[in-house]
Amino acid sequence: MKRFKIIPIHSEPGSPQSFYRAGLPLAELAHNYPLDITQTKGINWFTASHIDMLFFQMPTKKSDLLSAQIVQKCGKKVW
Repeated sequence: MKRFKIIPIHSEPGSPQSFYRAGLPLAELAHNYPLDITQTKGINWFTASHIDMLFFQMPTKKSDLLSAQIVQKCGKKVW
């Protein structure tokens, strides 16, 4: 079975909000489904071409919009 690759983008990594709204739910999903959850500092064309989905916990920055556009242009999903 193919493993689904996700990169989560947190508004404030390490904050309780990021943990309960992104980290914990994705970790729980990974226990039950074939997921690879990868952390990264930023999204570029190379990174976007090697994932299946980009997950935003709370997009607030201009760089979040740029990341979403790059991922969409690569034909990947944004959640």
